[in-house]
Amino acid sequence: MEIMKKTTISAIVVLMTFSLFFFAMLVCPGKQCSTSTVVNKAIPNEDQASNEDLPILRGTRRLISRAFNISTHDVMVVLHIQKTGGTVFGKNLVQNLKLQRPCEFREDNIYECKRPGSNQVWLYSRYSTGWICGTHSGFTELASCMPEILRKQSLAPLRSNRIFYVTWLRDPIERFLSEYGHVRRGATWKTAKHVCNGKQYTLPKCYRGDNWRNVSLKTFLNCPYNLAFNRQTRMMANISQVGCYGGGDSNEKQKAMLRSAKKNLRNFAFIGLVEYQKESQFIFEQTFGLEFREPFVQRTRTFSKTTLNRLSPGEIRKIQLTNRLDMQLYEYAKDLFLQRLEYFKTLPLKKKPTA
Repeated sequence: MEIMKKTTISAIVVLMTFSLFFFAMLVCPGKQCSTSTVVNKAIPNEDQASNEDLPILRGTRRLISRAFNISTHDVMVVLHIQKTGGTVFGKNLVQNLKLQRPCEFREDNIYECKRPGSNQVWLYSRYSTGWICGTHSGFTELASCMPEILRKQSLAPLRSNRIFYVTWLRDPIERFLSEYGHVRRGATWKTAKHVCNGKQYTLPKCYRGDNWRNVSLKTFLNCPYNLAFNRQTRMMANISQVGCYGGGDSNEKQKAMLRSAKKNLRNFAFIGLVEYQKESQFIFEQTFGLEFREPFVQRTRTFSKTTLNRLSPGEIRKIQLTNRLDMQLYEYAKDLFLQRLEYFKTLPLKKKPTA
């Protein structure tokens, strides 16, 4: 009798163990459960392949914990992607910020933006230093160029995490059409350097002669070398890790480039979205503790919107396909942007003293 009792108890224990195991598999498939959450999302292991999907507010909290200080060695670096509102934003930085030491106009549309009580520059942008790392430098060019620039200005030793990168992104279809319209008027950006891993690349051109003036949209879409395709992803990514500008355009390379761009987005101190001017201004002011004199303006009538309304579904679909990486990046950026916006709304408004 005693043996039968022990056998029965053992069988019950084994049955309960298997029941718990199968229950866990149903509730937590693939070991996806976690007790740590941000915005009701489980935090995956950072070593997993889905690294680009880590909770994006983690980076925001880290940025807040090391607030920008214009009076120390902190520098702001603007990554200006073509046709994403960077020109307007750049002018706002040098003309519209309330600063203890305002940026001073020099010549050729350039302003000197120096720290209070110092001759050191705190802002590196088109309108404060010119294209110091090349015309419309992407992250790859800036990351390799800026440390040397800062060393030459006697800022060494400067920890890399004191460089605050900022940029703007835009709806990929509208940005692409805006670039098309700009190229159609004669823009070429010939002076862009395309430097990667210490090598300057000469890329094939889509046109003969000095420019691509009056190009049709069909021709613009059909050039395989067109840098307008997925420009936001390419400029946000560290392409030195994916074969630079060579080695073809395989699916693996595209996936790696998109992962790199997402990672950099999370680490940027500020990302503005053209479609959210008011909210972008709020996030910038809360991030940096700086204030603009005049509010940002939301434009509702643009060349790209007008052109988009005239396109056929087939043409729109082709633009989406040729910019599929940018489409994915923009959705990720919008998620990051809106979560940062909600995060800042939960915090007490920063007092914005004149920097």
